[in-house]
Amino acid sequence: MNSAPEFHAWGASHLSVIFLTIAIPFALAAIVRRTKSERAERVIIAVLSVLLVLNYVAYLIFVRAHGMTNWLQMLPLQMCDWGMVVVIVAMWRKGQRWFEVAYFWGIGGTLQAVLTPNLRYGFPDLRFFDFFISHCGIIVGVVFLMLVRKYRPHPMSIVRV
Repeated sequence: MNSAPEFHAWGASHLSVIFLTIAIPFALAAIVRRTKSERAERVIIAVLSVLLVLNYVAYLIFVRAHGMTNWLQMLPLQMCDWGMVVVIVAMWRKGQRWFEVAYFWGIGGTLQAVLTPNLRYGFPDLRFFDFFISHCGIIVGVVFLMLVRKYRPHPMSIVRV
């Protein structure tokens, strides 16, 4: 594992990830708008949800298999882990309240993580993909909900969350 490429903040791979994080929710929302299909929205939500869950499970298996940690050290979960759970729930349950939690928990932590990642491993290391799929997936989910369902945080959202 020592031969893994080093991550360089604001390098080509990092900028590509940021660009994709911005572009993907707009592209997915355009598909839903163009097809005017609730089925297309459900398929996109299912794909995003499965991607986030499988990515998380793959990471857990990877770190455990390589002896990087044990199961007890993986608990308690980090804020971004909870943000991932909440964004999945918000996508499946149509409701402003779940969106509000996903917005503040998800965007609050993951946006900072994407812009200033604490990451040692660069592209194409598995840990690079895991980090950005999990963090960017949360942002993509929240922005997708904002574009498709027109959800927005309100001043009282802060109090509720």
